[in-house]
Amino acid sequence: MKNFVITIGRQYGSGGREIGEAVARRLGLSFYDKELITASVKESGMDASVFEEMEERATPSFLFSLAVGSLSTTLYPDHMGALSLNDRVNAVQAETIRKIAAKESCVIVGRAADDLLKGHADLLNVFVHAPMPFRVQHVIDNYNVGTDPEEIEDRIEKTDKRRANYYNYVTGKKWADVRNFHLTIDSERIGFDAAVDMICRLAGLMRPELAGK
Repeated sequence: MKNFVITIGRQYGSGGREIGEAVARRLGLSFYDKELITASVKESGMDASVFEEMEERATPSFLFSLAVGSLSTTLYPDHMGALSLNDRVNAVQAETIRKIAAKESCVIVGRAADDLLKGHADLLNVFVHAPMPFRVQHVIDNYNVGTDPEEIEDRIEKTDKRRANYYNYVTGKKWADVRNFHLTIDSERIGFDAAVDMICRLAGLMRPELAGK
């Protein structure tokens, strides 16, 4: 039986990471977000600061499409040597996501994991979104990055743009398009606890051993 993987795409400030972490905790699954950076560093030997600076950015190149696309599921040295630094970072993270899904059942937040794992048999793709005023307040209350609503809204828009640019390039699809996901959740309307309940209930329907958790 294939490992069961839940991917969580999210708008910045929607609480997608917190929801994903709570789902993983309840279902007893491993959780990967920033942890992907650490795992990628171990695999590649690159300095961690490189991943922190480059994450969720993309610079188009044909070789990058070879590294993360259907033509190659392994990062061959001849490909990696010709890639730009941005592309090497993104390609290593893509390969890390695939290795994690092959190794264990888990929840993975962001990094276009829904598309990178599209051939994975047991996959539940979720996207979490919310209206801007809710996201602004959530960021102010929880992220310790400032309290000015206009500055926070600008931060949200820029972060979402970076995520969209990365996702659109890596997948060839449109970020936040509901057709890419099995479930989309408005975290303001539904609430965090109910969102966790919904995802866990759906996971239980897909994998009986997770039912009732």
